[in-house]
Amino acid sequence: MAETPENGDKTEDPTEKRISDAIEQGNLPVSREATTFAAIAAMCVMATAVIPYASAKISRVLAVLLDKSSSIRIENATDVIAILRVMMVDVGMAVGPAVLLMMMAGILAAGAQGSLVPHLERLEMDFSRVSPLSGFQRLFGRAGLVEFLKSVLKLLLVAGAVAILVSKRQYLPLQVLISDATELPATIMREVVELLLLLFVASCILLLADLFYSRFSWREKLRMSREDLKQEMKEMEGDPLLKSRLRSIAMDRARRRMMAQVPRATLVVANPTHFAVAMRYVREEGGAPIVVAKGQDLVALKIREIAESNGIPVFEDKALARSLYQSVKVDQMIPSAFYKAVAELIHLINTSRNRGVTPATRSR
Repeated sequence: MAETPENGDKTEDPTEKRISDAIEQGNLPVSREATTFAAIAAMCVMATAVIPYASAKISRVLAVLLDKSSSIRIENATDVIAILRVMMVDVGMAVGPAVLLMMMAGILAAGAQGSLVPHLERLEMDFSRVSPLSGFQRLFGRAGLVEFLKSVLKLLLVAGAVAILVSKRQYLPLQVLISDATELPATIMREVVELLLLLFVASCILLLADLFYSRFSWREKLRMSREDLKQEMKEMEGDPLLKSRLRSIAMDRARRRMMAQVPRATLVVANPTHFAVAMRYVREEGGAPIVVAKGQDLVALKIREIAESNGIPVFEDKALARSLYQSVKVDQMIPSAFYKAVAELIHLINTSRNRGVTPATRSR
């Protein structure tokens, strides 16, 4: 089970990032009862399937040896080793599935909880693991108390399973005495299987309780203080001052690129100093007029200054300038609601040019 440090300032639930970091480092909610449960389950399978097969195979081997005992010659150590080798191979093939089953049960119990994944961080030296104080806290702290209660509960469950079995088999010893001796192995095996099934049910209940507690204790250990939350937020989002500086640089670069487009504009609508919107319209390019730059206050004055220095007409229309500034983004075509008003301005520009008059700043 995971251990829970008793720290009063850990008042906040762990974030998803903290949980994922813990999992990546191999810090998982592991239940020790999973191994016990897997071992008992494996023993149940062994008692019902593997052991009958193994005992039958060993019986056949012994029967063959006894039948051919008169023909077996043992004259030296080589003969003894040869006989033992044959017996060991046969016995190994009979008992091997049982050993393999127990190994697979342990591996599956560990793999189901994700503890088979190697984590190099877990191999690093941690002096708290060998500290006498930490060991004392583990033994006599909350984790030690839980382990003690678990051991007591295991003992009670085993005693209860045995008591149930004994109460149901009060007359079994008498029945064994009066029954055929050849039935004794089958009787013993039947009682062992029933005892294992009772232990299996008990271990299943204990496993479910331990899984719930181990996950609860694991999340308790990962709880965070408010300072931990602030530090994590800073790590995820970066330093606010640095982000503000980077944002300011990005805006300045975008503003410079926008200003570089003002000399390509066809006209500028201003309000008269608070807002300025520069638009480009060329019939051959197709489409509606496009806003190439817009700004407010100092940026608006800079747009007007560039426009006037490049001979671009500037129209002072407070309502139109404000509406265009609020409704249209840079590099977008103007909406149809502004077609008529802007078309009148473009018509004035074309008329002035046809007459040979240089367009100038004018108010509407």
